[in-house]
Amino acid sequence: MLSNRTADQPSKFTLPLVDVDGSTIVGVSASWELFDEQGVSITAGVVTDFDASAGSVTFEIDAEHLTLADGEVSSGRELVVFVVTAEDDQLEVRDYFLVTSRTPLSIMENSFVSYTEALRYRAEFASLEGWDAAPRDRQMAAMAEAYRRLCRVSFKVPGANLDGTNTDKANYGTGTDEGWFWGSRVRISTMTPTQFNALPATFRTAIKRAQLAEANVLLGGDPVGKKRDQGIVSETTGESSMFFQSKPYLNLPVSRQAYEEIKRYVFLKVGVTRG
Repeated sequence: MLSNRTADQPSKFTLPLVDVDGSTIVGVSASWELFDEQGVSITAGVVTDFDASAGSVTFEIDAEHLTLADGEVSSGRELVVFVVTAEDDQLEVRDYFLVTSRTPLSIMENSFVSYTEALRYRAEFASLEGWDAAPRDRQMAAMAEAYRRLCRVSFKVPGANLDGTNTDKANYGTGTDEGWFWGSRVRISTMTPTQFNALPATFRTAIKRAQLAEANVLLGGDPVGKKRDQGIVSETTGESSMFFQSKPYLNLPVSRQAYEEIKRYVFLKVGVTRG
């Protein structure tokens, strides 16, 4: 797994001087160069106090060269160390890492919730085995992927206008609404945080819970669903047998668990054709 470096902070790097065959590289000097994920050079420097017997090189990259563009929550980097040997050959050692935001889950950039808020919603679920077993970096990666999947779903939200503001029917579903009312179709992926926060609280809660439920599935919290998706209809272990329904529940980009949280808001376009 790639290592992470926090954006806008200086960072120290230590790279072992080992070639592709695992042999130690013995050099007399070394320099380095940092590239962005498009292969464009960002900065370069010389390894000071180079010690040929150390078997590694250590140097620091300034905060100004470990930045992210506006709207980015992470970006890949390639680090190349050039080692000059006594025979005046130049060998290369490469390393890869991610520059990540101080807040890797950014509201309406790659998540509906911050990581801290996700922990609060976790307390509402009886069991999230995949989430609970995963380290923090994998949890946040799964939350970002869950956000992308949920953004592919079409929603109709009671009490919402196309600009994301409330109407007088914003309390639909809370017991205080004035009868059946379907609001506007909402395009979640294009919303700003302000527009999202103006949506009815019941919808925002549902989609935040759905994001956590989907992340749990992505982290392995639904082994039966995974087997069903793979086309497995039965499984026998010893004298015990299990049978899975092979027919998918809906052709949606999210899991059954996530769908259960948002199903009353999902806009389904049904077509009828003649045979």
